[in-house]
Amino acid sequence: MCGVSGILHFGRADPVTNENLLRMNQQLIHRGPDGSGIYISENSRIGLGHRRLSIIDLSENGFPDSLSIYKINLTNYQKENK
Repeated sequence: MCGVSGILHFGRADPVTNENLLRMNQQLIHRGPDGSGIYISENSRIGLGHRRLSIIDLSENGFPDSLSIYKINLTNYQKENK
């Protein structure tokens, strides 16, 4: 089981920060103690984090690109909620 978190600053002037995402990721450590990553958009309005639980591939090769995970999840969400 892995964990995904995110922050969207819609209509706010303050940017998403690394500190906030890292704190959120730390709360999800039980969902994936084997790795983590964060992504902040260029305009600092969207921040995404994830935790990884290694089951089959324990190497770093099994660690997917963070941005790819977010694109897949967002695309699936859009398709499922039409």
